[in-house]
Formats: sequence, C-alpha cells, structure tokens
Amino acid sequence: MALTSVREDECGSLSDIEQFPSSPPRSPDDCFGCEICEESDPLPVENEKINVIQLTRGGIYVPTLAGPLQIGIPPETIKDSLALGLPMPQYYVMPPDSFHRELGSGLGINVAEFEFPAYYNFFLRKRTIKLVVASMEIERRLRIVLQETLFGPVKIDPYLDFKPSYPMEARPDLSAETQYFAVFDGELLTLDSLVTFLHFDKEGKTVIPGTNDESGAFIEIRHSRFNGGEFIIDEVNRMNGYRRRAVVSQFIDLPEVLPFHPAPTSSVFEPPSFGVTVLGNSHGFDPQGTTSGYVLWINRRGYMIDPPPYASVILRNFNIRPSLIDGVIVTHCHADHDAGAFQKILFEGQVTVITTRSIYGSFIRKYCALSGLPSKLLRQTHRFLPVTIGETLRLRGASLNFFYSLHSIPCIGLEVYFGPKSIVFSADHMNDPDKIKQMKEVGILSEGRCESLLNFPWHHDAIFHEAGVPPIHTPIKTLMELPDDIKKKLYVVHVSPSSIPADSGLKIAPLGVESTVVLDIEAPPTKHISDSAVDALDLIGSVGIFGHCSLTQARDLLELGIRKTYKSGSTIQESGATVTEVCIIASGRATVKINAPSKVAPSPRNHKSPNRGDLESQRRRSWFDEWGTYAGSEDILTRGDWFGEEALMDLATPAAASVAAISDVELLVLSATDLRWVIGDKAGLFIGSKGCSVWENDVRGSLDIGVDNEDKRKIIGRSAARRPRIDSLIARNCILRSMSRGQKLLFQSLLEPRDLDAGDIVWQRGEVMTFIVLIARGTLHFSDLSMNEVIMDAAMDRAQENKVLDGVVNLKGSGTCSCKSKVKRQKSKDASNGIASMHRMGFMADGESRRRVRCPLEFKPGTLIGRSGAMINAESGSYLFTLRCKTNVTLLVLERDRMHYFSIYNPGVFLSLHDLVFIA
Repeated sequence: MALTSVREDECGSLSDIEQFPSSPPRSPDDCFGCEICEESDPLPVENEKINVIQLTRGGIYVPTLAGPLQIGIPPETIKDSLALGLPMPQYYVMPPDSFHRELGSGLGINVAEFEFPAYYNFFLRKRTIKLVVASMEIERRLRIVLQETLFGPVKIDPYLDFKPSYPMEARPDLSAETQYFAVFDGELLTLDSLVTFLHFDKEGKTVIPGTNDESGAFIEIRHSRFNGGEFIIDEVNRMNGYRRRAVVSQFIDLPEVLPFHPAPTSSVFEPPSFGVTVLGNSHGFDPQGTTSGYVLWINRRGYMIDPPPYASVILRNFNIRPSLIDGVIVTHCHADHDAGAFQKILFEGQVTVITTRSIYGSFIRKYCALSGLPSKLLRQTHRFLPVTIGETLRLRGASLNFFYSLHSIPCIGLEVYFGPKSIVFSADHMNDPDKIKQMKEVGILSEGRCESLLNFPWHHDAIFHEAGVPPIHTPIKTLMELPDDIKKKLYVVHVSPSSIPADSGLKIAPLGVESTVVLDIEAPPTKHISDSAVDALDLIGSVGIFGHCSLTQARDLLELGIRKTYKSGSTIQESGATVTEVCIIASGRATVKINAPSKVAPSPRNHKSPNRGDLESQRRRSWFDEWGTYAGSEDILTRGDWFGEEALMDLATPAAASVAAISDVELLVLSATDLRWVIGDKAGLFIGSKGCSVWENDVRGSLDIGVDNEDKRKIIGRSAARRPRIDSLIARNCILRSMSRGQKLLFQSLLEPRDLDAGDIVWQRGEVMTFIVLIARGTLHFSDLSMNEVIMDAAMDRAQENKVLDGVVNLKGSGTCSCKSKVKRQKSKDASNGIASMHRMGFMADGESRRRVRCPLEFKPGTLIGRSGAMINAESGSYLFTLRCKTNVTLLVLERDRMHYFSIYNPGVFLSLHDLVFIA
C-alpha cells in the first residue's frame, strides 16, 4: 500500500495518512543472505578496516578519504561531531526504521533526524545534505517529515485556530510569515534546496563519487540482509583498487544513559503548587547543552512543554513518575521541540496533547510518517485538547492564554495565571523590534499583528524567553536592552551560557528539579477524598484496568475509597498474605519485592477415582507452583503505581510480593468486595470463568471492533482449570520483560487462559487474525513451515537464537537453505571497532534480537506468537502459518479488541510487537 496524499478532514489542516505496511512476509524461496548460506555475502579483497566512531548519542561516524558519512541520525548527534572536532558529514545513510522501537529510554527516538544536519550543511557549509535511503517509500515518508519541520503545513486555515470574535486585524497570516522565513539570499527555499535523496539499486548498492583529490577515492555502500541487516561501506582507491571496509548494523543502538543526564537520586521530589522545572535550556548546535524544555507545575501536577529527547529518562532519574505528568504542550514541530513529546506519548499511560489544530495536524502527519502508524491509531494513543487563540484554557485551577509567536513555522507561546501569580513562555520567537517593523512595512504583518508582537507581555512574575541566531530567533541584544526590573524575573533559554555577556544582567534558566523555579502560592488541601475528588479520580484512572469505568462507577469508587498512611520503614503487605484490597500510591515511595512462592498445600487425595476435572486441577496446581512467580525481582512504587492485584484474581491467591514503605506513604485503598459490588463480576483480572475485564463494559463499542462479530469469534480449547500468574513467562520474553510493572499487570488482565491437547490446531494459515497467544505450558510449532524457511520479522533472546542456529546446522536432512546453496555456517564478520558484531542481529542490551530469524523447531513457554499490528488493523490480516500443539498446552489468549485496548494505553509496547511474527 502506497502512502496516500495528505487530505483535509473535519479539523481543517489535520490529515489522514493510511497505514504504512509492515514488512511483507517472505516466501520460502526468498533468501536474503541467511546465517547458513555460504554464498550470500561474498567478500571482495580488502586490505584494511575503517575505524568507525560510535557517537555518544547514537549513530556511527565513518571517516573515509572521500569524506565522512554517518549511519543513522538520532537527535542532536550533530553535537557529538562538533564536540569531537570531526568534519560534519554531508552524506547520511537512513536506517529502514526511522525511529527506535525498542522498550527502554530510547523508545520513540527518531533515528532519522536530518533537520539540524540539513541546517548546518546548507546555512554554514552552503551545500545540500545527501540522504541515502532504501526505497522510494522511505523517501516519500521523509519528505512529509521535511515539509512539516522545515516549512510547516502546506495549507493553513486562517480561521481554524482562532475564536470567532478574535479581531481579524490582530490575527497572524501564518502562510505569509512562514513563506517570509523560507527566503534565503533572495531565493525561496524548497525541499530539494536542502536535501537530495540517493537510492540503493536493485543489488542493494549505491556509489558516492567522493572528491577529486590525489587519492581518487570513492565509496560503495551496500545494504546487505546478512546478520539481520547491515551496511557494508567500502572505500575504494580508483588508482590501485585498494579497499578499506566498515560493516555497520542497520539497527541504530541508542544509549540507555547519556553523560549529560542527571544521576538517579533517592530523594523524593515534591512538586510545587506553581512553578517550572527546566529540563533543557540550550539549542540544537550547543555540544554541551540540552535543547530547551520544561515541566510546568500546576497544583502539583505536571505539564511538559516541548520536552527534549530522553525527557522521560530525566524525569525518572529525578523520581518523577509518568503518572505525575498530565499533558504535553507542543509549541511547534521543529525536531528540537517535539521529539520528547512523541516519546512521552509512547510511554506508559495516556497523556493529553495540548496545542492548536494547525500544529497538531503537522505533529500527526510527521509522526505517522516516522512511525508507520495509521493516524487514527496514533490519535487514539493520547487525548487531544485543542487550543483556541483568544479563549482561556483552564487546567487544574490555572488559566492559560496562548498566542502565536513569530517563527519560521507555526509556533505558540503561552501565559499562565494561577492565583495571584503568572508565568509567560515565549517559545521560539523572533523578538526583534526593528525586524518586526520591517515585516510590517513589506506587508507581511498587519498593523494589529505588529502591535501585539511589539508589546510582549513582560509584566509576568516569571518570564522564560528564548534567544538565538537571527533571523528566526531573538537576538540577545533585545533582552540586554530590557529594564533591570524585568531582567530580574527573566530566565533566558535556547542559548548556551557562553552566549550571555557577563555584564548583561541576564541569567540562563537553571536546570534540574533542585533548581525548580517556584512561585509561592497556596494549593487547595488534599487530606480527604471528599475534599479532593479530582485527585482521587486521577489515581483510579491511572490504573489501567479501571481506565474505562463509567461515571456512576467512578462516583461509587470515590465514596467507598479510603486513605491509609504508613510510616517510613513499615511493612504494608507481606508476601504470602491473603489479599483483600487494591492499593494505589497517593504519595511517598514504597518498594515491592516478589519473593519465592510458597508451595501450595496438596489437595487431600480422594480414594475414589478422580474425575478429569480433579486431575486437571491437581496438575494445574503443581504447574502453577513451578511457573507461578518470578522470585527476586524488585521495583520502586511511587504515585499512581498500584498493588494488590491478587484480590481481583479468579481464585484466592496469596500475595506474591512484599511491599514496604521507604518514605511516609499515603494509599488510596479500594476493597475487593467493594469493587465487585460496584463493577459486578467483571472487576479486573478475569474474575469467573468467562474471563471478562472491566473495560469491556463500554470499550468494545468505542473502538468499533468486536461488536458485530462477537458471536462469530473463534474460541479455542477449553477454559483453563486455574489461571496462572505470568511473571516468569514475561521474564523469559525478550520484549515483554522490559514492560513496567503497571503494563505487565494490565497485560495480564487482558489474557484468557485456555487448555488444548497435543495435535490441536490453534489457527490455520490464511484465517483472519482474531487473537494472538502467549505460551504458558507445553510447546507449539508452525506445522506447515520447514526449518529452511525464513520468517521476515521476529525477536528472540540471543541465547535461544544461538541454540536454534546450532540446531539448524546440525539437523539431519537440513543440508540446504531455501536458496538451495550448500550449508556452511559462517562465522560472524567482525566489523570495525566491533560495531557489527556488537549489533549482530540487532541485539539490544537485554539480549533482544530483531531480524529475519530462522524458525525454531518448537515454541516454548514465554513465547508470544502473532502479528499484533496486522490483527488490529481496520482490515484484519491473516495468519501466515498454521500453528499446532506439539504437546498438551496452556495458552494465554489475547483477543483483537483487547490488544487494541492495550495498544491505546501502551503504544510503545505495541510498536515493539506489532510487526513481529513471534517474540521469544
């Protein structure tokens, strides 16, 4: 399916982009250089290896005699080259995946962020950047990104973002303003002015001509599918054929921690009633700084403003849990301002995206193109709160007024009033009075627009104003000329400290939670639920299984919930104890530790011949003992986290974990009895044999799925005699184990256990996908797939994959690959500085391997089987292979509508799973 053109919808400039297809399934004869094929990757004669450089923020820098090139462009890697004193590359090789899909701190990071390299090359080096891409489809997607980030929306509705009564004379002509800034040296810039795309030919090769110096060197780049995908870069001397080589994985490795990230702290951060935590205060070209971004605190809840990349990691290191952040304000769609917003959307839970409809349209188009998600699904992952210029937006008792600043693409600033105090954020803004007057004279700005720009609201108690390089930023001279009383409350952002003259009276905005700018104001009391209904609803809503309670149910829970407090060091829950309450952390910190399970006492033996149900129950109980819990794991709980899930399970289940307070803790407590009364027999983790969850009361209809065909859904096997815990199963899975505790609990709540016998068919090739399965007991296999066939997309633990490959080579009768070449197991090629071997098969730090893996002989417990993305697509995909039981099995079934629900609240996990046939 090709990418459709952008079209208008009910929101004016919002577009609807069709879903990009996941990698198509490969036929048995489609071999791309498999691990056992000796002729798949012939090596030319090479004399020397190129010593490549792993950049700090990710990406590989490859120095050659023909000029440097870079593989992958994570955000701000241009700063790494500047800090190391390296020549800035002109050529960049784009990875097949434009953003990082793996769970962890790099989730959602754009690894094709070419905006700032393009700026550097064009404005400073007077040349276009060259992007090497694998297909026309990738070029098409990157062109969409380029349009939105460099030039803004193609069409801007002048009425869309304004209150009807807002004076026409004061409204900006955003199209005229953006076009004004797109003129450079008297010429109107276009996409092709800044970027040139290069393509691999049918053999997966492209040539970079290089320079005409005495070396006569040029570069050959081949995109090989060996080792799951890698780029082979050969520097070739035209005179003598001398070659130097580098081999780099196509998977861009991102660091979990960057040197400039704050170290984790054990202290508990108490958000202020009103204030600002600065996450970054610099710009995109400062090697030592982080791009500007903030957390605006209103009534002790956070709203991130233009969070920089890895902002969620920074907050985590400051012990600020995601549940404290209610929303993200996106001022505009430049890469240094919206990258962290997309990351936040992909992390746990739903957030509210706050911006104008025009900017939101750009944001959706940009990240649909980068992620491959259909726009409908991407919009379901968050709530959109539209900003209307001229209308006051109220959040948690504060009043927010937005305005369009003067920038190269549509950009909004904001004023925030809370009680007697107020704050203003300029966002990116060209606040140069002389330039503003000049733009009015040439007809770009109206009289009213010019007047509003010249009268910036300097009267606020705290002012966060940007500065930078004209013509799209405020010259530092404008701020230096301000009166001293304004300078005292002014915090300068978007500049490096060295840019501020020592005697200017200006100060850069302080970084970190310890330097949070606090405006003293009294917050309403929150001692009792009756006095803080909104706070209690926040806590209840942060628990995924309660996310779709009705208003009536929410009211009942408010009335029945109680608050409990525990002193630091006290035990809240003991392992093995009977659990009767669900507890949500309202404040403080606690540690939860899963201990080794106690053996369940055997049932008294019946002297009569036991029936099948009794035998099944005993067998299931002993199996539960073996697999029941994952001992030794430990986690920290803070506000919004919860425990006590055993109270909602189908049978009496003792607590698997102990919980202890490591600071004074306040809990919101809901008894299981009350939950059953309020929600009935659908309270949570599959109470009863039907396996229903609370969200099913009203979510099926809202998702438009699973309603008409409810009676036609395929039911496999029979209900399991006992519902297992899945801690150890998830711990075995190379992707699922990276989920947070809350995500694991929600995932578990949506699974339905089913028993099948050896030989049973789970699904047939070609059937419409309606569910995927997690193996809890026994083994399965693709019965119509031979060991010689290659599955396009899968993920396996490194140790398991090595066993599979060894088994393939030693398997009697499996002497040929699907390309019919002779078997000869090749050793993994060592690349320059070990880069390719370090990334072999796309390994993550936790051992995950994403690649075209050879199918194992059998799938074992902990393996998730099924393509989630194809299943929940508007037109469900079909199963690629027939899945059959090799032994008696217990499967945990995840149906289509439940996976859709999970994906909406956990889009990052979904994106890590959605195109994979199996994850082991």
